[in-house]
Amino acid sequence: MERLWFITNPQSGSATQEKCAALEAVFDERGLTLAGRTRFPDDTIPDPAALDAADIDTVVLFAGDGTINAALCALAGWDGAFLILPGGTMNMLAKALHGDADPAAIVHAAHREARRVAMPYVEAGLHRAFVGL
Repeated sequence: MERLWFITNPQSGSATQEKCAALEAVFDERGLTLAGRTRFPDDTIPDPAALDAADIDTVVLFAGDGTINAALCALAGWDGAFLILPGGTMNMLAKALHGDADPAAIVHAAHREARRVAMPYVEAGLHRAFVGL
């Protein structure tokens, strides 16, 4: 986890500008490079080729379950890692992965330990569900 693409949704329940700025400060504190940013839905989610061209190794998703699902589906097949942070209202996927941990604490822990977890999902046509399984 060194070169990040940060995807947020300012319309999500708790992904405020102030909280996004605080997370960007944590990235800087950890020596991580913020190489790209998407404010969904105003900006489109980058495709795998764009992430590869920017040499991104981790997409950080600080948004609600709907935005996270949209990004994971759009980037299906990309070889990089995803860091899911609670930035919505319900945050069901983030809670399933991290409990009630604070987003900044999750970033610190993820940077210390480079463990990846394969997430189960249910697929129906073009849609995937990652929570509530």
